[in-house]
Amino acid sequence: MHILVLQHERVEHPAVFRKFLKEDGHTWDAIELDEGEALPESMDGYDALWVLGGPWTRGRRTSTLG
Repeated sequence: MHILVLQHERVEHPAVFRKFLKEDGHTWDAIELDEGEALPESMDGYDALWVLGGPWTRGRRTSTLG
């Protein structure tokens, strides 16, 4: 399985799940939205989408949230 991972903060990554994904033979590409990386044009080539959270608090808006 090839997974597209959307990260909203560099420190908010798949963490320990990276090990599990690798052990199970899965691959993934991370898009660091906070770094201004663009989304792919399509999901072609990906089997799943994994959207990670961030260290937001109520009422805080960032550019990655829109």
